[in-house]
Amino acid sequence: MAVSKIKPIKSTLKKAIDYICNPGKTENGDLVSSFGCSVPAADLEMQMTGEKAGSGSRIAYHLIQSFSPDDDITPEKAHEIGREFADCMLDGKYEYVIATHVDKGHIHNHIIFNATSFVDYKKYHMPSWHKNKMFNINDKVCRDNGLSVIERKTGKKGKSWYQYEGTDDDKAWRDKIKDAIDAAVKEAESYEDFLRIMEMEGFDHEETNTLLRFRATSEGQVKFTRTKTIGPAYTKDVIKRRIEDKDFVFTEEKAKTRDTEKRKNASGGSRRKPEKGINLIVDISKNIKAQQSRGYEHALVMANINAMVKTMNYLEQHGLTTEGELDRQLEENRLMRDELTGKLDTVEKERKMLSEKIKYSQNYVKYKKVAARAKRETAGSSFLAEHKEEILLFNVAEIYMKKNGIDTSFLDIRQMIDQHKQYLEERKILNAEVKETKEKVKELEHVKSNVEKILGERTGTESVKNKKTVPKKKGKSTEMEI
Repeated sequence: MAVSKIKPIKSTLKKAIDYICNPGKTENGDLVSSFGCSVPAADLEMQMTGEKAGSGSRIAYHLIQSFSPDDDITPEKAHEIGREFADCMLDGKYEYVIATHVDKGHIHNHIIFNATSFVDYKKYHMPSWHKNKMFNINDKVCRDNGLSVIERKTGKKGKSWYQYEGTDDDKAWRDKIKDAIDAAVKEAESYEDFLRIMEMEGFDHEETNTLLRFRATSEGQVKFTRTKTIGPAYTKDVIKRRIEDKDFVFTEEKAKTRDTEKRKNASGGSRRKPEKGINLIVDISKNIKAQQSRGYEHALVMANINAMVKTMNYLEQHGLTTEGELDRQLEENRLMRDELTGKLDTVEKERKMLSEKIKYSQNYVKYKKVAARAKRETAGSSFLAEHKEEILLFNVAEIYMKKNGIDTSFLDIRQMIDQHKQYLEERKILNAEVKETKEKVKELEHVKSNVEKILGERTGTESVKNKKTVPKKKGKSTEMEI
């Protein structure tokens, strides 16, 4: 299973939603659902949310989630997994419609989600690193449900931004812009003067605090070219430096040094690596690499000795003298992990339901008066035509309220928002506790496995009804009752 494709929707949102909700592809609409919006009015609700965020060409995103034909999965299960994936990825902040298609040779989900959050009205950005995060979330959901995962490792090292080549057409435009920048830098007395020269030469520009892009509009270039793809001497900050110091030369070696310094500064400089936890003891006699290489065998022996010492130290520091005590502590931590995970799931479920409730409550209160007047208007009146969208949003909100049994006589939206903030804080605390407990369980599992290997047992296959002794440091012993 893998996320096959994700692309932005800049127009025709309604057509895209109508396509994925096609009854002939979704078992007469039974495999269609939504979050934060109603399916019939999803395009309108998403657009209204987007308008509150201001300008932006991307209205929504269309994501396709495919399943392997080899996976034993029903359409209903695929739809459930799609919702789980969308909830994890979008964090209950973005409206979405999901449709499961069964008309092709393999089951797949179409997910269209808003590019604007209805919680804080911020835009959803899709940098390259986030795509990797999206794939990782999808893989985790897949594994949790016992489905296959397509490995994406290629073993090839990617190119740095100043090694990027692109198509021949891209390279031609970059060469043209490169020559224009070199000429403008020599003539310019300031950065603003440089931009004016580029404009007079027929190059439009766009910029942020760190990025600069040019386009040869007069010569028919359609897409902007980021100057950093031309080379290390063409980033915005280096161009400014070249304008100030005409003799300054920025080489690729300097670019690499600068990138290294940036990474160090971003990570707080050079840090001491944290000490690793307790590793599992390896059975060297069954390790193929160890049989083929004396050096590798020696490394495993040293690693096993280190794991044994850490295991013994752990037992001594935590006062674990019998296997029964170790088992009890492991079971207690597993129960705590499961309990905290359950609490976290409950908090997340309630938080997402509340975020949806907040959105519909706001629309209900905001458009209530318009809807009330609409009921008094005659069919075909100019008021109904002018406020068609607001009336529809109120009707959708009213349906949601009735469906969920919500009392609309008084909707305390401020209290709902405060409750949502409390859920976020509680989620943050629970996430930290779950992570800590999972690490504790993993550590105890490694200790237990190592103890069993030290005692010469085969895990889970047999037990010896006698007492064995595990040597402690300084000649002491730890009695492990089996």
